[in-house]
Amino acid sequence: MQTTKIRSNSVKNTEGKDKSKLPADKRIVNGNFREKLSEMINNSGTAEKLKAVEKISENTVKLGFEKAVAHFENPGFYPLPSEGRNLENAVFNLLNALPKKKRNKMIDKVNELLKAPMEKRKQVYGDIVNVNFRSSESIAEQVKKIPVLKKYSLSAEELDNLKNSYKDISANFNGPVPEQAAASTRLSFIVDNMTCNNPDDVLKDEISIAGFIIDSLGNTTELAPRFISKFRKDETVNLGANSRLFTVNIDPFLAQQTFAANLFIIESDLVGNREALDNLILVLSIIAFTLSLVALGIVIAGSLGAAVTFTQFFITFFSAVGLGIITRFLPLIGDDISNITTDTLIVDGILGVGTEFARTIEIGKGFDIASTFDGKYSAAARWIGEA
Repeated sequence: MQTTKIRSNSVKNTEGKDKSKLPADKRIVNGNFREKLSEMINNSGTAEKLKAVEKISENTVKLGFEKAVAHFENPGFYPLPSEGRNLENAVFNLLNALPKKKRNKMIDKVNELLKAPMEKRKQVYGDIVNVNFRSSESIAEQVKKIPVLKKYSLSAEELDNLKNSYKDISANFNGPVPEQAAASTRLSFIVDNMTCNNPDDVLKDEISIAGFIIDSLGNTTELAPRFISKFRKDETVNLGANSRLFTVNIDPFLAQQTFAANLFIIESDLVGNREALDNLILVLSIIAFTLSLVALGIVIAGSLGAAVTFTQFFITFFSAVGLGIITRFLPLIGDDISNITTDTLIVDGILGVGTEFARTIEIGKGFDIASTFDGKYSAAARWIGEA
């Protein structure tokens, strides 16, 4: 899995109208695909297995946080993985970058379960409770090798049925892209403007946007925090030179490809610690990949040839359904971070240069008793194929 980090200097924004020039009937509200995917899984004969695998994947992430904290407190006894891109090293680097108060808050939260009695840990972790914290192998790789988890692997028939159901809903989501003479080799995600529906602060917000994109091969591109503007309630701001958030490579010869853009808002108070934010974004992207990696390893165990097909499914599955897992870790980092909003693009066939898919997305929920971020923003966004 490769990663590209995009950095940006702040660019002054001006108020204005939507410049996407796309008719309203082509806008797709974020969430439609999430609902369809959840319905598909719940109606499949594999629902119980997939729910169990999702829980195991989530617990693998929790154990990754625990291993990082254990190493932070006792590095000689609990070694980090020596190589590879893994969650433990990413969380450890984040701990080192956080201010002492926030770091201690995060460590204390993780230690509630890390240092809990074994009976409690068995209740939470079940079949994966005995991963070896003294091993230099990553937690995710250890979990994938646990023999008892083979009971959740899918048969060839179950894999085939799941693949066909996924193809049915994905084909109806964006619609097939007609073959054109000029095939795109790049794909960009652009946010033309943002509107403050409800500020996080009483009078106005000073917000930055950050996130990551993950494709159907597991590659991630991380967006370092990018200052957008100061917002008052109901104010709309054009992003101007800051509008192009991601540009990634696209293989013109693949029949179907999936891309998931994951965005969140950061209030100005937290942006001052740039090193911590960069490490946070890396942790979030590795969490998304870890969820998919573990799920894939369990579900296709012993199924030759299924890995390529189902990498795409699980990237989409955890981007559309499972990223709520990531959101649970955000309050440990800071109070002024919104929930993560995911927008998924599925491309069937050749994506012609200039082909656009418009979106209306929402970031933040407004006042939410379960969250410390009360802001709510809407954005006019689009995916566009480029040469």
